Amino acid sequence: MQALDPVVHAAVMEPGRGPRRYMIAGHYVALPELIAMLQQITGRRSRITAIPAGAALAVGRVADLARRLLPARLPFSYESIWAGALQPHCDDSRAASELGVTARDLKATLTDTVQWLADQGHLPAAWAAGGSSADQPKPAPSADT
Repeated sequence: MQALDPVVHAAVMEPGRGPRRYMIAGHYVALPELIAMLQQITGRRSRITAIPAGAALAVGRVADLARRLLPARLPFSYESIWAGALQPHCDDSRAASELGVTARDLKATLTDTVQWLADQGHLPAAWAAGGSSADQPKPAPSADT
């Protein structure tokens, strides 16, 4: 949920225009691009392996069953995997043209989010600073060494 400027609320509530709905979705970014942005922001590199949607959905079903038995909350579910597999695109051009609402830069938003998570102790502080050499995985030795 994105907080909107009071000016936007005032524009939506303009008398005589009747009820209206607006989609304010932001920029569509495919998962690989989102991961690349987060890796750049945090200075972390991770190996990402894509699996077929059917296999991911099966993992989601297992996660839903495990959630009933485990005291810990898993970070994914069938529903979250299903929604991600849809890769939904939203058209917010009406909100942009009628209200002048434009999405904030995604990289700036992610940077602020990582910083907040680090400030709250949910992530290492070095991640918010773009990582440090101590946090980086060590490269595998080459055949030349």
